[in-house]
Amino acid sequence: MLEKLQHRAQSLENSIQHTKQTLGKLEEALEAKDAPLILCSWRMEQRERRPLREQVRDHVEVSLETEKAALLDSQRRLQDVIQKTKQTVQALENKLEEVRQDIQQKSQALSVDELCLRTTSRSLEQIVDRSAFLRTAGGNLPPARGGSRGTARGADARREVTALESFRNEVLRQKEALRLNQSAIHREEAAKELREEANKLMARVQRNVEDAAGKSEKCMKDRVNENQLMRRQEHQMTLLKCHEELRQHHQNEKNILQDLQEKKEQLKEDLRDKTSALHIDLNCLTHEAQPSRHGQAPRPAISRQRLPKAMKAGDNECGAKVPKAPLVSH
Repeated sequence: MLEKLQHRAQSLENSIQHTKQTLGKLEEALEAKDAPLILCSWRMEQRERRPLREQVRDHVEVSLETEKAALLDSQRRLQDVIQKTKQTVQALENKLEEVRQDIQQKSQALSVDELCLRTTSRSLEQIVDRSAFLRTAGGNLPPARGGSRGTARGADARREVTALESFRNEVLRQKEALRLNQSAIHREEAAKELREEANKLMARVQRNVEDAAGKSEKCMKDRVNENQLMRRQEHQMTLLKCHEELRQHHQNEKNILQDLQEKKEQLKEDLRDKTSALHIDLNCLTHEAQPSRHGQAPRPAISRQRLPKAMKAGDNECGAKVPKAPLVSH
């Protein structure tokens, strides 16, 4: 029984050590969630500073809210399991102390029993030697009286009561040791289940947090790519619009230039016509009627007096010198 309790104490010590290791991992997992939570909150604060027209509830904002909720939920679950683990460690330590106290008591009882056994063995040897001596000298002893027999029967009765009480105490002691052992086993099994649950929880919350963080990262990258694409498209559309405007201006300029060319040709043609008409009029102005000579018919002739006046009149009218037209004599 003592060996069984000692084995149970060693098992409790191992269970306490493993549970404390699990507690350390839980606390590390809880502390590891602080940095991602700070980063997620900072990103949400930064995105609140976007321009007013860009402050829309997009998939990035939803994913960040989901990530933050996952982090807070993981911290809450880890804190609950940490509290349970601490309580389990305390319960195991209390049970270990109880087992150690029982081991100490039983060790002391065992030492007393061993001492009693050694003393009883020496007493039995003395009794055996005395009985042998009495049998040898039995013929010389007086006969026993009735009172001695009554005293012997009373002593036997007391020994029987004492033996019965010792037997009952031994049974109770064994039952108590069995109960203590079973209670320690239940504590260890509960601690083992809690450790397994804690390991599963750490793996689960870590997976949830990583999935949420990965989704946030993907959404932010998609949003950045979308904005860059929109900027490129807008830039391309602006370039196309500018190109179209330039093309229209160029076409308008071509049309205007063509119109000017046409007007220029019209003006040149009109100028030629007016110049020709002017030459005709000047030619008419420089001529005067001449009387007939020697029986010839009268006809217009160039007047030397009219010619300078006609040229001067042409210069005043045109603002420039009029090219001299060939003088035509009729």
